[in-house]
Amino acid sequence: MSLILSFEDFENARRVIAQNAGQWKRTPLIRHWKDLRSCAAASQQCDLYLKMENTQVTGSYKVRGIINQLHHLDMELGGNPKEKELVTISAGNFGKAFAFLSGSYKTRYVVMAESAPPNRKPIIEGFGAVAERVPTSELDARVEYHVSKGRIFVNPLNDINLIIGHGSIGMEILDDLPDPDVIVVPCGGGSLLGGIASAVRLSGRTECRIYGVEPENGDLTSAA
Repeated sequence: MSLILSFEDFENARRVIAQNAGQWKRTPLIRHWKDLRSCAAASQQCDLYLKMENTQVTGSYKVRGIINQLHHLDMELGGNPKEKELVTISAGNFGKAFAFLSGSYKTRYVVMAESAPPNRKPIIEGFGAVAERVPTSELDARVEYHVSKGRIFVNPLNDINLIIGHGSIGMEILDDLPDPDVIVVPCGGGSLLGGIASAVRLSGRTECRIYGVEPENGDLTSAA
């Protein structure tokens, strides 16, 4: 895929995601949020909306990007995933969604830090994947070990098909609210923000302001 994206790339990803019924759902955009919940912005002259991705399958937006990511991986492998093994690195939502969606592959490994909450391991293993807890300093080495054994690394952040899949959220927002003034997106690794921002911009909504937000004590993106 060319690194110069078009809106068609996002439309194609949206079609791929739509074809996987039961693995995701279209989440609602709640209107008049300031009237439903007391918040600091309630006194301001604005209308707030909330995209309810917390109600998504497996509990987060991650399934959107992974569906598109695995679709393209399947095509690269010639449509024969049962003989292939995958590995990823995640302490939470990506690992859960990855384990849930990758069941057609022979074996799937999720490498996580020992500092991750203990309940993450049985959740991931409940979807049939192998979860490995290792010291934080050994995470990269453990993934490299799996790759050396011929397992395919599924990148939880820096993957163009993953990012484009996440952009389906932006497209749904525009379906429900065609001309938003501002869209605020949580920013961790940046794939969600990149997907939504790209989809909105490529749709032609050049006047919409898009902000990535992160905790003051976890500002890795703004510090980068």
